[in-house]
Amino acid sequence: MHGPLAMSDEDRSVIAIVSPAAGGRAMIPVLERLGERGADLLVMGDATHAPHPAATVWLPT
Repeated sequence: MHGPLAMSDEDRSVIAIVSPAAGGRAMIPVLERLGERGADLLVMGDATHAPHPAATVWLPT
């Protein structure tokens, strides 16, 4: 791993902005990896496929 994923663990909080379009779907594996590493996830947008976010802020579409 490298970059932001390598720095994430249970001591880090992550804010993810996830759209309902293709870019948001591409975030699913990243959110899964962050969840596996124990990061606290705050998902803004479409959290339908986010693995156990600590909090979700749904945005109007």
